[in-house]
Amino acid sequence: MKRIHFIFYAFTALLLIGGCATKPQSDVDTPAYHFRAGMRAVDSGNYDAALNSFQRALDLDKKFVAAVAGLGLANAHLGDTKAAKKYIGKVDGDKNPDVLAICARTWIVMRKDEKKWFKKATNILDRALKRDKKHEGSLFYYGLAHLYNYDFNDAESYFRRVVEMKGDYAGKADNQWKRSQKIVRA
Repeated sequence: MKRIHFIFYAFTALLLIGGCATKPQSDVDTPAYHFRAGMRAVDSGNYDAALNSFQRALDLDKKFVAAVAGLGLANAHLGDTKAAKKYIGKVDGDKNPDVLAICARTWIVMRKDEKKWFKKATNILDRALKRDKKHEGSLFYYGLAHLYNYDFNDAESYFRRVVEMKGDYAGKADNQWKRSQKIVRA
């Protein structure tokens, strides 16, 4: 009888100790995952969900600068230029070309509200291209900035370079290149 009680208590103790262990962190609960989810939400036009995703990425890692840039981009799309400028002001000195491209994209989104948007966007993109001369995102947003600034020849030049790279932005660049050509022909 004592042996059965010993086995029962030992088994119960193992269950209690195992139940108190920390749960393993999920692979999807990382700052990078939430940042990518936020960027997908921005691309699909769901800016409130993007804000939540970027904020969750920051909650997990306070120094994740891409999420701060994403917050600026989402706020710019929502029309809150003051908050957008605050967030991109925190990270536009970063050295990562991807973060700088998001900052420039934010200025492009705010083009209707800001007079010096083109200069600020191109200055940021220049810094990104100094870091990586063939950074596809920076070249694409350089072309987009020129397109919205009605400088169609330069825009087409940048879009052509991005299409020739055949990377992630090639489809978007091709669509914008065709759009620019339609405008010039009209």
